[in-house]
Parts: sequence; C-alpha cells; structure tokens
Amino acid sequence: MKSFDFAKSFVVAVAAAGAVLPAGVGSAAQPVAATVPASPVTDVALAGGHLNGRVVDAQGVSLNGAMVVVRQNGQEVARTTSDRNGQFSVGGLKGGVYNVSAGNSEGTYRVWTERTAPPAAKNGVVMVSSASPVRSQGGGTNWGTFTAIGLGALGTTLGGVALYEANNDDDNNTPKTP
Repeated sequence: MKSFDFAKSFVVAVAAAGAVLPAGVGSAAQPVAATVPASPVTDVALAGGHLNGRVVDAQGVSLNGAMVVVRQNGQEVARTTSDRNGQFSVGGLKGGVYNVSAGNSEGTYRVWTERTAPPAAKNGVVMVSSASPVRSQGGGTNWGTFTAIGLGALGTTLGGVALYEANNDDDNNTPKTP
C-alpha cells in the first residue's frame, strides 16, 4: 500500500512540475544556433556596361525615386534612384558578385560582362519593395506556445485527478492510526 501511495505522490509531483516549469526545461537537447539561409545568387548580364533594373512594390507598381545601393564585399560602389517608371541603371561595374538593395528589398547578383555571360543570365534585375512592413495583431502565436499551454493543462488535470484519488481512497475504509 505504501508503494501505491508513493506512486500517487510521484504522479502528483510530476504533474505539478509539468504545469509550473516552462516548456523545454526538462529537455536534454542542446540549444542549436540559428542559421540564416544564404540568399540565392542570380546571374545578370551587363547591358552596354550597365546593370539595369526596375523597382516595384508588392503589387507590381513602379516606384519612383527609390534609392538603389550597389555593394561589393560590404563596400558601397554605386548609388542611384529609380525614375518615374521604377527603372534604374548603374554603370562602371565589372564582372563579380554584388549586393543590390532598394527600399527594404535586397538581392545578391553575379554580374557578367556581355561577352562572358552564361545563356541563362538575366538582362536586368527586378527589386520588389514595399513601402512599409505589414503589421497585424495577435499573429505571434506558434506551436511551442500551444504545446506549453496544452502540457500545462494536461499536468494540472492529471495532478487534480491524482489528488482526488489519493484523498478519496474507497479501497481502504479502515481508519489510519499514527
């Protein structure tokens, strides 16, 4: 009988710990560092020695006056703005890998001279930029939150059932003496 009481107490303790501890505390897994996926590199051919492109918003409407910045190895090599049709052109570039940003859009491009560009190289770049970030209310819930809430509710329920069973033991109606 004492082993059964110990088992009940153990279940209550585990259920209480599950309800109180944050999710993942009992996990033996080591934390893993988050990695940022590398942005894909697009091949682009220079046209007449210029990198040509267009800046549009999320609906495809041309953005007039968008700042376009071209960097190589983290150093700014060119800066221009888009015209009323959203188009821009940057001259003086040599073949190589460049990071191009316009508004809140950014891309990595392998720029080729006209003679060395592979057949799959694009003739220019299209930068899709939105004027401001999209915001919403209550969109931050993830599966980890649901798991923690579910485990907490389960632990509380199991603890309550175990306490009820421990306090209402109908199998042993004899009074206990000290």
